[in-house]
Amino acid sequence: MRNHPKLAVFFITFLLLSGCKPTAESEQQEQNGEMKIIKETRAKAEQGDADAQSFVGYMYFTGGFPGVPYDLDEAVKWISKAAEQGQSESQCILGAMYAEGNHVIKKDLSESLKWYLKAAEQKHPDAQYKLGEMYVSGLGVPKDLDEAVIWYRAAADQGYAKAQHALGVVHSNDRNLLKDDGEALKWYSKAAEQGNISSQLALANIYATGVGGTKNTVISYAWYNVVAATGNEFAIQRRDEIEGTMTPTQIHQAQKQTKELMKIIKEKVDKK
Repeated sequence: MRNHPKLAVFFITFLLLSGCKPTAESEQQEQNGEMKIIKETRAKAEQGDADAQSFVGYMYFTGGFPGVPYDLDEAVKWISKAAEQGQSESQCILGAMYAEGNHVIKKDLSESLKWYLKAAEQKHPDAQYKLGEMYVSGLGVPKDLDEAVIWYRAAADQGYAKAQHALGVVHSNDRNLLKDDGEALKWYSKAAEQGNISSQLALANIYATGVGGTKNTVISYAWYNVVAATGNEFAIQRRDEIEGTMTPTQIHQAQKQTKELMKIIKEKVDKK
């Protein structure tokens, strides 16, 4: 929670759009420029600008900005102000705060649900995903897999990789009526191509075992090889085991497939 990359991106975008980008030639001038930006952002927040309130909350939450110490009380105050005005990012963060609890906000799953729902209704993908998680686990709500899938799907259709992976898990589970090998393969593939390691491993296993008639040693090797490149020991072990059953031609094809998959992943990750 202390690091929230999406809000950081919003903060930078806000500063650029506000015309406040410093043009200092020295580190001191640059720091002065940053202080000016922070001061102007705070002024906008106090005037009721919801995005500025959200940014001020983020600054206090991280404590990583000049002259703005980490202060959870201040962070909650400003994030709450933004959330009350309908700023979806702050609503989602507030939902997470209530889900976890801290020394400022007492854990309250009903409040968490309320804020996640407000953000989700504004098509905030992380909030939609978190609602899906609540309905799958039954935390704060009755377990309802159908409702979970509705929210997972809403986020997944926006390209949210965690939700795409979650749909893959739902549709690959033998213990529910939503099992669908084709849907599982589709959603795992979408998430895997965005760099989701859990989905990449799931695909590697699907192609290794032939679930749904999809057995393909070359593709299985390629996905394990993609994950192995991150240093994942399990993927390295499984890739090497599979390699022992392959012909030189298959290994060459699999290595070529690995390069193609890595290219796809890089292109999609770079677009985020």
